[in-house]
Amino acid sequence: MSDTGTTTARSVRIISIISGKGGVGKTVVAFNLAERLAAAGARVLLVDADLNCGNVHILANTTVTYGLHEVIRGELSVSEAAVSSEFGFDILAAGGGGDVWTEQDVTSVAGVMAGLRKLSTSYDFILVDNSSGVSKIADLITHASDTALLVLIPELTSISDCYGLYKHLTSSDSAVDCRLLVNRAESADEAEYIRKKLWAVSERFLRRTPGYLGHISEDRALRESVASQTALARLSTESTAVQQVTFLARSLLRVFGWLSEQEHNYPRNTQKTINKTTAMADIRE
Repeated sequence: MSDTGTTTARSVRIISIISGKGGVGKTVVAFNLAERLAAAGARVLLVDADLNCGNVHILANTTVTYGLHEVIRGELSVSEAAVSSEFGFDILAAGGGGDVWTEQDVTSVAGVMAGLRKLSTSYDFILVDNSSGVSKIADLITHASDTALLVLIPELTSISDCYGLYKHLTSSDSAVDCRLLVNRAESADEAEYIRKKLWAVSERFLRRTPGYLGHISEDRALRESVASQTALARLSTESTAVQQVTFLARSLLRVFGWLSEQEHNYPRNTQKTINKTTAMADIRE
């Protein structure tokens, strides 16, 4: 682990990965982003908060019998429910408990999020893969996070639902930090076009716009990694998508004070042009 990764004085950062609709690759993004952050030396916990259809453990090829559901119900602590993965980060799976609908359960989620804040001696980053769309649980988790990655794809319904989710989140908490991530883009130009369109609508009707983290290209290697139940970097270190996810991870490290601007873009002899920005390919296993 790098020196930055071993600094326990730094508070844990919680990042929610959300989307307005299903089928946009949100979980695959969360899984590979967790792997890239861990490869950079960060201590990472990936939480599967899709309590009905969670499948992070499937992507990681890990067998689990308990997880977040049992933590919410007070049956287990986070340390008891989390499991190690072969990809360098821990996983708190959705668990095996069905729906979480009672007001007591919803209240317990707030307590769980407060508890996650106290895990800075164990983790540097906690990534939460939320259920798609609008729900009480996802709302609580997102508003309790440091930032939220709004994942969308170049489809009209995805763009519309992403705007709707952003509107919903900001209407209840204007301080929420949302950043767009365009997944499965055919090109940087297509991703930029989508960003401009969503920003224009947001500015016109909400008088504010989300941040922009970047994009991940449509890449066959991503589909192959899912089928192989492995991280993209394990399958294809030179693919466009893995370079982009690496860049996104480094961007988050810089946002939260792990990297300076100079470190973010160093060394220059290994730079590649990703997302119309100088990006790095130096996070290794």
